[in-house]
Amino acid sequence: MPGKLYENDVRLAKAFAEGQDAAIAGDLVTTNPHPTNSPANAAWAAGWADGDTLSCDVYAGGAACGVQDTESPSPPLVMTLNKTTTSIAVAGADTITATLTQGGVAQAGKAVLSSKSGTKFNVTPASATSNASGVSSFTVTGVSAGVAELYLSFGGITKTCVVTVT
Repeated sequence: MPGKLYENDVRLAKAFAEGQDAAIAGDLVTTNPHPTNSPANAAWAAGWADGDTLSCDVYAGGAACGVQDTESPSPPLVMTLNKTTTSIAVAGADTITATLTQGGVAQAGKAVLSSKSGTKFNVTPASATSNASGVSSFTVTGVSAGVAELYLSFGGITKTCVVTVT
């Protein structure tokens, strides 16, 4: 890490850390508060370069930095259910599906977990792997009259289907 260059000089180590913080905060390199051609200026600039997550072409003369994003963020993972409510009879059954996509692309081979509130219905399986279309299927079977919730989860996402058993 470039900061190790300054570990024996507290003043320069502080300037390096301040430069890192400035870059992370989105400040331009031209905001360097230290005198030009000073060791602290160089340490701050090195810290700024270390903390910078953007690629810039022009820094000199206070010119605006030409910012170019070097990495595109991944689109978020999305889970959708085929239904968010269902009504079944005692001993009746229904199929609830969860579809996983990312940027519109089906996510195959992902284990979606099921859980539930209460004892009004059973759900099988406890975990289902998404198919080539990104779909995982679960069966809810009515046990006793009432309302409970089915939870389907993957990667920090949880969706709910309210199950009414009559």
